[in-house]
Amino acid sequence: MVDEPGRVVVEMTVSEMHLDESGEVSSGALFALADCAMSLISNADVTAVAVATHFVRHGTAAPGQIVTADARPAMRADGPERTWDIPLTVGDACVARFVGTTLTLSR
Repeated sequence: MVDEPGRVVVEMTVSEMHLDESGEVSSGALFALADCAMSLISNADVTAVAVATHFVRHGTAAPGQIVTADARPAMRADGPERTWDIPLTVGDACVARFVGTTLTLSR
């Protein structure tokens, strides 16, 4: 895991338990990884809750491969709402993209 100002990176090594009935990594496992990254970055210096997410799958990952979720701000935030862009990659290939919006409850 990478935790630096304005960025959080988390990884998941795909195992048999992450596979769906077709033998590919499940969308749920990919979504959960991105959601974890968003939770870590959005609550790094404030208390925040998710209010919206958008998830698009572009590819897959096989057992033993590492999926990386790299969370960064999608835009400059002036108010209590923040939007995060989180591509999920295997090597150089983007397998999914997660965009989430959080609401800051306290600073």
